[in-house]
Amino acid sequence: MNWVQVVEIMVTSFGRSSHAITQSWIDWTLQKSKITQLTQANQELTQSRDEIIKEQLERAIGEGITALPYMKEVFKNPTYELNKIVENELDFLLGAVFSSILDRNAMFLLERLVKPTNEEFIWINHFLFSRADQLKDLIRKILEV
Repeated sequence: MNWVQVVEIMVTSFGRSSHAITQSWIDWTLQKSKITQLTQANQELTQSRDEIIKEQLERAIGEGITALPYMKEVFKNPTYELNKIVENELDFLLGAVFSSILDRNAMFLLERLVKPTNEEFIWINHFLFSRADQLKDLIRKILEV
């Protein structure tokens, strides 16, 4: 399942409570983790370095996007008063998604014992940031911002 399919699932189930969405995300993540563990050894034998980096980035994007409902809850929490400090909710959420994706990608690559070169980091950043408009549209669609 790629991140676009995950987003479609999130959009169709958005009528459910944030807790239910979060629980669904946790269940999906655990199921995906079990499948990944079973196939990871075989994939490592056949995947090139570029394929590993691309796959892990797609995985990070998918998981970053599925965390959007939680990010919105944090943003809207009156305890933090972020809505008084942040002037543009959509850009704030886009930055949070970028941060989440980059952090997750770094962790996934560490799990695979892959340390990207400077050129690979440039490619990763370009791949991600060149899709800012697409991610903004997904944020609007999922969170109705």
